[in-house]
Amino acid sequence: EHRQVMHKSDGTAIWFEEAAEQLGVDTMRWMYCAQPPTVDLPFGLRHTGEEVTVEGADGVKITHTVDGERLCRVTSTPADETRRRVLLPLWNSYAFFCNYARLDGFDPTAPQVPLERRQDIDRWILSDLQLLIRTAHERFGKYEVAPVCQALEKFLENLSTWYIRRNRRRFWRGACEGDTDKLAAYQTLYEVLVTVAKVTAPIMPFITERIYRNLVAEQIEGTPESIHLCNYPQADESRIDLALSDKMAAVLKIVSLGRSARTASKLKVRQPLAELLVVSSGDTEQAAVRQFETHFLEELNVKKVTLKDSVADLRSVRINLNKKLTGPKYGRQLGGIASALAALDPQTVLDTVEQGLWVAVIVDGETINLEPIEITVDKSYGDDWAAAEDRGTVVLLDKRITPELRDEGLARDIVRNVQNLRKDANLNMEDRIVLSLRTDSDLLKGAIAACGDYIAAETLATELTQRALDDASGTTSVKITGAQLHVELRKA
Repeated sequence: EHRQVMHKSDGTAIWFEEAAEQLGVDTMRWMYCAQPPTVDLPFGLRHTGEEVTVEGADGVKITHTVDGERLCRVTSTPADETRRRVLLPLWNSYAFFCNYARLDGFDPTAPQVPLERRQDIDRWILSDLQLLIRTAHERFGKYEVAPVCQALEKFLENLSTWYIRRNRRRFWRGACEGDTDKLAAYQTLYEVLVTVAKVTAPIMPFITERIYRNLVAEQIEGTPESIHLCNYPQADESRIDLALSDKMAAVLKIVSLGRSARTASKLKVRQPLAELLVVSSGDTEQAAVRQFETHFLEELNVKKVTLKDSVADLRSVRINLNKKLTGPKYGRQLGGIASALAALDPQTVLDTVEQGLWVAVIVDGETINLEPIEITVDKSYGDDWAAAEDRGTVVLLDKRITPELRDEGLARDIVRNVQNLRKDANLNMEDRIVLSLRTDSDLLKGAIAACGDYIAAETLATELTQRALDDASGTTSVKITGAQLHVELRKA
């Protein structure tokens, strides 16, 4: 990628008014704050009329002509990365809260659910919130703004892709008098959004002002009318639970490994699997698997989670010399070294290499110490397991699909298509429907028969039928595993 320094004299300068209009002032402020002052800041704009070619996830390349409305979608400038990583997670989290809080009539002044009566995941995000505030005070006090941006970005990622994702059903379920768990979810997310807005306000003053005014100033009498008139948050040390934060970090690591294993083995996310095996010697990770089993079952779409001490019974290991490195170094000794290495126990060699230690082999009475990079290790888990590992933690997913698992996977695909049709029909999230599913495929018919209750519950269908709907408000035909499915729905 070509980069050049901007200079007014050679016409490459970007004027503030143009950049602010196209990128947004909050985006520009974050870019400058997040950049260490000792490192050059990549900065550039796409200009109206410029053609930009982008490649989609399916590999198809499409050329767009840039205009003001489409700028964010068709470019990959640093400003777009800032929007994707920071502004969108913050705004989407805020929008999610507003949508459901409005439906349920959430009262921010209601008595607080005690912390000890809230779920572990609530106490975790509130603990990490205090750690974020602590980091902001420490770094701002040293005039180090970039580390605050890094901590905020990580927190917003965990908030949007984990806390809200894991708690959606608590917000979805119908209002029930005395439902303190749902109230705790609202109160937790409300506190997090307001506090994060205050922490972020010095960096992005405009989006945070809008969030604060809607959540606080316009809802609670007697509060400051602007976020910039509020005191900066102070960390509540009594709410910090380092052990809980460490365990949730372990959960996120294991889930990430599980997703990587699925992706590498081309297993669809919606296809349920029989078992997740977690192999770890770390006490924190083992405790996390035991305490947060439900998260793994739902996030990785598995039926069972098992802890193992070793994968030796499932894994085969092959040890070879890295001949590109060892050939020039050892010359005629290479054959003897390879034979001596092959005679060693592969698991012992693997353990030695993973510890970063040298492996000793004896050739013609001479001891030769091989560096870890001079040895290649091939690990295989056979055809039945998808694997991913990181620093001693191994995650395995059972790839064997039973007929029952196959039916449930098809049902999940059907649900996804019905949910898309609900959106296209402009139905509200709480609207009940009558749903028609018609197909000539015996495979799909079997899945619908076996998982009809699940499909109805997930799509809010009061009736599931195979007959055509004369007054359908939404209709589509889709292909699932190559079979045609005709979907119709109408508001019940």
